[in-house]
Amino acid sequence: MNYEQLCAIAEAESGYLNDESIIKIYLASSAGNDAANHLCSAFQREIERQGASARVIRAGSYGYYGLEPIVVIERPDRPAFMYRNVTPDQAINLIRESPASSGAFCCLGGENIGGVPHVSELPLFRFQNRIALRNCGWVDPENINHYILRGHGYGGFAQALGLNPGKLAGELIRSTPRCRSGSGPYSPENWTKCRETEAIDKYLICHAADEDAGASTAQLLLGSDPHSVLEGMLISAYAVGASRGVLYVKEGFGRAAKIGRALEQMRKYNLLGDHILDSSFRCEIEVREVPESVTAGDGRAIFHTLHENQIAPYLSPTYPGIGEFRGKAVAITNAETMSGVSAWFPKGRASKVVTLQGSIAHPYRVEVPPDTSIRSLLEGIGIGEAGDQYIRAVLIGGPAGVFLSADSLDLPISYIADEAIGSNAASGFITVFDNGACMVEATKDAMSYITAQSCGKCFFCREGSRQICNILEDISDRRGKPGDLDLLMELGEEMRVACLCSFGKNASNPVLSSIRLFRGDYESKLGGVDS
Repeated sequence: MNYEQLCAIAEAESGYLNDESIIKIYLASSAGNDAANHLCSAFQREIERQGASARVIRAGSYGYYGLEPIVVIERPDRPAFMYRNVTPDQAINLIRESPASSGAFCCLGGENIGGVPHVSELPLFRFQNRIALRNCGWVDPENINHYILRGHGYGGFAQALGLNPGKLAGELIRSTPRCRSGSGPYSPENWTKCRETEAIDKYLICHAADEDAGASTAQLLLGSDPHSVLEGMLISAYAVGASRGVLYVKEGFGRAAKIGRALEQMRKYNLLGDHILDSSFRCEIEVREVPESVTAGDGRAIFHTLHENQIAPYLSPTYPGIGEFRGKAVAITNAETMSGVSAWFPKGRASKVVTLQGSIAHPYRVEVPPDTSIRSLLEGIGIGEAGDQYIRAVLIGGPAGVFLSADSLDLPISYIADEAIGSNAASGFITVFDNGACMVEATKDAMSYITAQSCGKCFFCREGSRQICNILEDISDRRGKPGDLDLLMELGEEMRVACLCSFGKNASNPVLSSIRLFRGDYESKLGGVDS
């Protein structure tokens, strides 16, 4: 089966997506949203009652959780309208021939209609450049036909099969944005070591177990658009010469079962196995689960986890080569990078998925150009009219990231800024703290999470993070002692040097950065006893 035949089958089975004579109702929400399930049933009942020529498409989440359930209605010869927080009672009016603009959040086509703003006028959409998240909210994540028809899915892979793998690998390395892929083992530059090895069998491992609590970029992609990640894996596997792929997820919520169904669909469409799309390329992809409690902070940790279901400490690695996984050469990547590869090939555009949370009006997951400043993102989408005077600090890069003060928010959301501040901003995780926040408490919360995530085998990480937490507890309860701040700084710097893995080396980032920026908060708790 070639790509043209694949598209013909998808059209035959799901041609309603391109049928301009019917009403299409896209119902977007995260999986397991009971309100969305009730709304879907209400739409189906109303369609049957009215005898309407309409189709409900149960899509995944956009990442705008506070607006769910979100409904987009496309009518013949009319602009599409988006509605937010839709209830079952609204289903009747939305299907009827009443004014389409009634209660709409925005208009997706034409111009400003009936007082409803055009999508381009809203900061939420104006700031974004959705590439990795391009299909989220627009396709049924359990229907491969939607991915093929809505966004020319697997078309990029079909093009890649016509290129020399070495040339393709070079293109991937040059074009993959560093802000998306990060550094170390994730960096595409290291894929060349897999490409250049003489091993016959090679592995491509995609890390899709979100490292930072609350970030969940991989969870959003796999729950809303899994085939974008899987297509990116096929393109990358072909480029580096890998015949096997492993998609690594955390257990629970039926994640592995859902990916398993997507893999079955791919096999049916000749996208796995031998002679894929009538080419000489062969590839198998498997999904692997590890316990929810496992922390996997970087590529080497992934290998330990896949082998042992737990993390063992290790010296800071060079990029793993032969023999790291099942005795084979390995290239490693992540879900966001793979979804981006399937979207930009062969154009090469840049974006970064960012999670906004904390003291914020709109805790969304968005995708913006990497040169977008933290300040403009927060003011445009996160906090709105409150302005930057509302912000006291942000924690960037997840719990093991660094604190920034309000006057440092002009840094771009990119890997360059990440290197400058020494954080792991490639996670795209930003937590906002307002003017009423106590930075001692904020730091204590971050360090409590880090202590719980330590594997415990490395003395400096296990005991260092625990001792830091104990000191922060004492300071928080006004039981601190003279010299506590100096001791915290000394412990933090020692952990940077002595811990064996990158998780431990970054574990003291929150306490070091918060003391440097907000020492007054600590001294007020100490009653001025510290100098």
